[in-house]
Amino acid sequence: MTPIADTTRYVATHGSPWDYDRRVPILFWRRGMTPFEQPMSVETVDILPTLASFAGITIPAGQIDGHCLDLIEGPETSCR
Repeated sequence: MTPIADTTRYVATHGSPWDYDRRVPILFWRRGMTPFEQPMSVETVDILPTLASFAGITIPAGQIDGHCLDLIEGPETSCR
């Protein structure tokens, strides 16, 4: 079921089981960043802890949903 009344055309609500609707990219970019694809699945709740860690902001454990995504390719990590 979709909350959109007119379903006579294709509608993307990011809630169906189909890949075109489920697999939506989340992109992070900064100058000098080596591009790579995150092999693990991620969720939108991972954006806040990722950006907070990158900016040096500490969030107490258990205060938010989601987890930090490593934005550095290789053995180093951008998560603190």
